[in-house]
Amino acid sequence: MLRSENLGVRAAAQPGDTAGLNTLHGTVADVQYMGAHVEYAVDVNGVELTAWSPDEYEKGAAVLVTFSPEHVHLLPPQG
Repeated sequence: MLRSENLGVRAAAQPGDTAGLNTLHGTVADVQYMGAHVEYAVDVNGVELTAWSPDEYEKGAAVLVTFSPEHVHLLPPQG
């Protein structure tokens, strides 16, 4: 499980320093302006992730979704 507030969004063309971060390539599918940050729906190989960023990207933009390994929480199988 990954929480939206632990996912970042960066421009795919200029990601900057991603050392120590996991990165997923995706495309901005939707944009919601939330005041202090922007909430993005990012399509990553057919899976939609919600990520936050203070930066602005347009719908259709190629981006990286970034997250620290310590923010990944594995849940036991149900049933």
